[in-house]
Amino acid sequence: RTARDKRLVHFAALFCVMTGLMGWPFWSAGLLPSVNGSALGPERTLSMRLDRLEATRQSRQKTLFYWAWVAPQEGDTGLKAGRYFIPEDVHSRWTASTPDNIQITYARGTLGALVVTGIN
Repeated sequence: RTARDKRLVHFAALFCVMTGLMGWPFWSAGLLPSVNGSALGPERTLSMRLDRLEATRQSRQKTLFYWAWVAPQEGDTGLKAGRYFIPEDVHSRWTASTPDNIQITYARGTLGALVVTGIN
C-alpha cells in the first residue's frame, strides 16, 4: 500500500467512528430496546413495596406522565428500587386505594436487559 492509501483508510475509519457516535442515541433509544424486546425469556412476578405515586409534565406540553416509586421487599433481588412508568388508569386506581404492595411482572430480553411486562 502507498502512503496515500493508508491515509485514506485512516480517514475512513475516523469518519466511521464519528458517524457511529453521532448515531448512538438512535441505537440506544430506538433500535436496541426493540431488539431486546423481540424475544423475552420466562416471565417472573415480584412483589414490591409502593412508596409513592407521582405525575410529571412532559417538557413544554400539557401531557402528564405517571410514575410509581417502588422498592423490593426484603430479600427480593429481581428488580431494583426506583421510579417506574405506569399507565394513567393504574395511577388513578392506586391513588384511590393506596396499596402497600404491588405485583410487577418482568422477563429478561434478547440482549439481557430486564423488561417490565406488567404491573398490577
